[in-house]
Amino acid sequence: MVGVEVPRGIGKFTALHTLGVVNVAASGSNTVVKELKKLTQLCKLRVSGTKRGDSGKFFSAIKGHVHLQSLSVRFDKDNNKGSCLDDMISLPCKNLKLYGLEDKLPEWGLRKLTKLDLEMATLKEDDIRFLGELAQLCILRSSSFKMVCSVFVWVTAHGLNSGWTIGCLEGELCSM
Repeated sequence: MVGVEVPRGIGKFTALHTLGVVNVAASGSNTVVKELKKLTQLCKLRVSGTKRGDSGKFFSAIKGHVHLQSLSVRFDKDNNKGSCLDDMISLPCKNLKLYGLEDKLPEWGLRKLTKLDLEMATLKEDDIRFLGELAQLCILRSSSFKMVCSVFVWVTAHGLNSGWTIGCLEGELCSM
């Protein structure tokens, strides 16, 4: 278990700027969602134990958090190939960390993102194309377990070196 159980009443700390790591599953997802919705001044939020069935409630709870600059989400193992992200909405974050993804990035655009950390089983060429559309993205860190060969060819061919930092922490590279 990563993270702590959040006590009831934490929503009364309305001026709180940083909270984490909150284990959503251990705290009871409905309780956490109600408490998080009240913390509208959060700038940095880190959560773990986010399950497929609860992700929509979680993202709805934080959608009005206009001060949220950094969000870290560790998905539970039941994420069913990224379907947790189907409920994710556009957020004002500049820094996003997504852990425990399988092989699907969200299909929404976060145009204000400057830093993205990904932990996913497979990073595909379409994912890199999607990331390339994020005009303000400067730092991309990936700890994918398998990367499709053409991803690196695509990055090289398009010369994404204008301010981009691409870090591959782990991975399996095929020969080109």
